[in-house]
Amino acid sequence: MPSERSVMHALRFVFALTLIAAAVPGCAETQPPIQRVGNEVLEKSAFEGEWYYLQTVIDTPYHIGWATVGDQSLLERIEWEIQEHYLIVRRSYEFVSGSEGTGIAGTASEPHAPIAM
Repeated sequence: MPSERSVMHALRFVFALTLIAAAVPGCAETQPPIQRVGNEVLEKSAFEGEWYYLQTVIDTPYHIGWATVGDQSLLERIEWEIQEHYLIVRRSYEFVSGSEGTGIAGTASEPHAPIAM
């Protein structure tokens, strides 16, 4: 026959398990999603439509001879492609008409050439 002490110990253990079991569902409340981006973030809608893009060199090491401060690329019309890990800049037109092809089906299925990533 179990002693009174062991019965009390078992009752305390069962009571503690009951409290824990009752508290666990309370932790399952839905929480708002965690925001993992910075404070100064632009909405995706800001990247819609056609933009103009001009790449300008603002600083170079002294030993670089092929680029100087103020060098610029051609002015491009671009569209943004937003992916999970990348923001891709694509030309919004064919640089040379007919150069990007139409594919086997006769329709242009590939996006235009990327300019920056």
